[in-house]
Amino acid sequence: GGEIFNHLAKGFSNGVVMFVSKMLGFLVVYNFKASIDVFGEWAVYGFFAMICFFGIVFSYFFLPETKGLTLQQIERSLQDGWFQQHRTKLVTSRGMEAGLGAC
Repeated sequence: GGEIFNHLAKGFSNGVVMFVSKMLGFLVVYNFKASIDVFGEWAVYGFFAMICFFGIVFSYFFLPETKGLTLQQIERSLQDGWFQQHRTKLVTSRGMEAGLGAC
């Protein structure tokens, strides 16, 4: 990941992200056979598919579009409370008073 981090912290944060990514990948590979034996193929692949599905839904609704923006524009939009603005727009567009808007 680089473009979501402040350009001053990019080197350190990239190292942390890569370390965590490799460790989680190792855990998945290391435990895959045991998971298949305990839960069965359908449950394990279904679990991975469910994680992917929720990741897609989360990305669509909660991550800002950064196509065509510079790093500084992205940083500014995140500092200006992009999430608060997006959450308000999401709640009012659905006509909901509680739920996500109550966070």
